Amino acid sequence: MARCSDPTSIAWPRVHGEAQLVEVRRARREFQDLTGKFEEDEPWFEQRMTLFLEWYVFDRPGPDGLVPADRFLVEEGGRLDPAEREIFAGLTCTQRSLMRIDRWQVALIEMTDMIGGASWSVRQQEPMEGLQRGDLIDARVVPYRDELQLVGACCSIPVSPASRFWSFWRQPTRRAASRSISSTCWPPCVCVSTAIDT
Repeated sequence: MARCSDPTSIAWPRVHGEAQLVEVRRARREFQDLTGKFEEDEPWFEQRMTLFLEWYVFDRPGPDGLVPADRFLVEEGGRLDPAEREIFAGLTCTQRSLMRIDRWQVALIEMTDMIGGASWSVRQQEPMEGLQRGDLIDARVVPYRDELQLVGACCSIPVSPASRFWSFWRQPTRRAASRSISSTCWPPCVCVSTAIDT
C-alpha cells in the first residue's frame, strides 16, 4: 500500500476539537467493526490509521448527516480567509475510485477512473514506488490549491493480477458482491485477493 500526499493532514486538527473525541472514538470502533481490529504495535497500524482518517473525514456522516469535511466548512467557512476556504472547499469534493495508471512522469500521473470513466492528471508529491503503466490503484483525488493530488492510503494492484481482477470484476454476480464489500470502506484489494485466490 503506497502512501500518497496528504493535504487532509491540515484539516484533521481543525475539523476535530476536544469536544468531538467521543465521536472519533465511536467512529474508530465502527471502522474496526467493518475492517477488523488493529493495535498500535501491529506492522500495518499507520496504514490502517491513514485509511481510518480518510474514511472518517470524507465518507462517514456524523449524527447531523454531514461528514467532518462538510461540517467544518459549514460551521467555520465564514471565518476562514479565502485561501483557506478554497483548500477546505476542495476537501468537500473528492473522488475515490479505482484508477488505471495511463502515463507516469516525474511528479505527474495521468490516470483513468475505471468506474466513472473520467481522466485525471494528478500531481504526486511523494513517489509511489513500484507502480507502472497499466497498474490499478484504489485512490482518492482531491483538488488542492491549483492542482489535483492523491491523498490517503493508495492500494495498488500490479498489472498481472489486474487482468485477473478485471475478469473477476466483469462477472455480474461477483461484481455486485465486490461492490458491496468495497463500499464498506476497505480498499478493493480485499476483493482482488479473493478473486486471485479463487
